[in-house]
Amino acid sequence: MSFDWDTGDSVVLSEQRAVAVYRNERGDAVIRQKNPDGKDRLISVRPNYAVDLGSAILREAGEHRYRIVDVGFDENELIADGMHVPKATRDKFDTAAVIRGAPFDWNEEAVAIPRQTAIAVHLGKNFADVVIRQQGENGAPDTVIEVVRRNCLNLVAAILRESGEHRFKIMELPDDVIIGRDGNRMHIPKGIAAKLEAMENERLAEVLK
Repeated sequence: MSFDWDTGDSVVLSEQRAVAVYRNERGDAVIRQKNPDGKDRLISVRPNYAVDLGSAILREAGEHRYRIVDVGFDENELIADGMHVPKATRDKFDTAAVIRGAPFDWNEEAVAIPRQTAIAVHLGKNFADVVIRQQGENGAPDTVIEVVRRNCLNLVAAILRESGEHRFKIMELPDDVIIGRDGNRMHIPKGIAAKLEAMENERLAEVLK
């Protein structure tokens, strides 16, 4: 019998190359995947896009039970690198951040919307992996990182952390499970499940009249 690591039904654990997430000197979250040839693959995302990217990864991974939720924080505190900074101290920082008369620099904080290279998220072959693809520049090939679906929750949590998005948390929604005709398990939020049940009860009541 011939064996294929890519399509064999007996493969129960797909390969997952090591993935690291860290913050670079510009404040971007960098997703880095180790490559056997020594040329690691790097994708960078600006902090203000971290929530959108994380949500797309969870969606493509089929993690419909989880949502990225803004849990907020005390308006008198600023969360920075996991530390709570009192408002009085923050005011000192704001006062010190007066615009100076220096020559303009595209790397300065005055840039309101930093450039972000396009990123796409989609399922890979055999639907086993989530593919994160960053558009290549000046004719260069796209950078592609593949993550096994079951590892996507940890990846998204790391992206949010390294982007400084401490007010956002991944939360599991309370839900009910419905078994579809094809045997697939579908997770339905309780609020929607209650509405569906009420509609079904009304339909049965009409039938029994």
